[in-house]
Amino acid sequence: MKFGKSRRKGEQDAFDKKQQARKKILENPTIIEDIFNDQDWQSFEQQNTEREVPSAKMQAAIEKDIHAASEQESRKERKEVRIRRLIAYAAAASVLLLMTFNLWRWNGQEQSAMQSSRVEQKQVPLTDSGWVVLANNESTDSAVVLPDQSKVKLFAHSSIRYRRHFTAHSREIQLDGKAYFAVAKDPSRPFSVYANATKTTALGTSFTIDTRSNERQTTIKLHSGKVLVASTAKKPAFANIFLDNIGENLLFDAGMRLVAHSGKKAIEPKPTTASAAMAQNSPRLQLDNIPLDDVFAALEKAYNISIKINNQSIEKIQYTGTIEPEREQVQDVLAVICLINDLRYEVDANGQYHIYKQEQNNTHNKQENL
Repeated sequence: MKFGKSRRKGEQDAFDKKQQARKKILENPTIIEDIFNDQDWQSFEQQNTEREVPSAKMQAAIEKDIHAASEQESRKERKEVRIRRLIAYAAAASVLLLMTFNLWRWNGQEQSAMQSSRVEQKQVPLTDSGWVVLANNESTDSAVVLPDQSKVKLFAHSSIRYRRHFTAHSREIQLDGKAYFAVAKDPSRPFSVYANATKTTALGTSFTIDTRSNERQTTIKLHSGKVLVASTAKKPAFANIFLDNIGENLLFDAGMRLVAHSGKKAIEPKPTTASAAMAQNSPRLQLDNIPLDDVFAALEKAYNISIKINNQSIEKIQYTGTIEPEREQVQDVLAVICLINDLRYEVDANGQYHIYKQEQNNTHNKQENL
């Protein structure tokens, strides 16, 4: 029994010594160099080891794991590179978009400043890019020059809206507030201003429209030339009004009903026919409900021109107005007559004037004149 106990004690001592040796080596690995010299290491035989070295299969598995880990790390790096590139592209696109927007806004402000230092040019929707909006939000008046060189005095807290490029047949303005218009002369393109439910059309004149009176009244005043004022409501609140006297003034209420018409001169006695007016050798033709057939005949004699009516129904239209051949050009006279009666005129290569209805197709007539 004693011998057995002594043997177990020896085994325990050997185990303890191994543990102490391992601990020493872990604490100071260089101790191996002190214990074993180079000659001892060279004389060490690999076959004496208790375990075999790792097999080729294990080596391949280890290399496979290393390659997989390396590939995973590469994919992670490539993903990070793509993310960084996307962030860079997004940042560059944002900067470019911001620069483009600022350049567009600056260009619009510069154009507005060229028209008036106190007129604000509002941005319009992209779907409505053909229009320009000018607003005067200051307490003083502003001057604006339109594309056709017409001049507008835009009063405080008022705005106008118009096409960036007027058409070949019309010049249209939308007004909110008060403005004075000095219209550039162009008989072939009537100049029309829409304000509240009115449409004021001129050919080359000056007038003022005011809709600012708490939206309860609208006033239209003629300063020179002639204008035609019409109702744009589905059910017109008044008949067309022709203004041709300086200072003539119209006042409409909130329902666009005419409540005052001032400044109109007293009606002078007029001949009953255009031929009678011509017979008096008067420098002024004063016409009262004269058929257009007679009116155009009088104009042919007064201006020594030829006028052809291309629709018989036009001949029966009655016209009332004053014509001064010595002061007015025939183009202006015809433009006014056509404007009032929803007609239009054209001049052919021979200088002959042709009168059409607005909706009339004149292709056939042109072919006849060839």
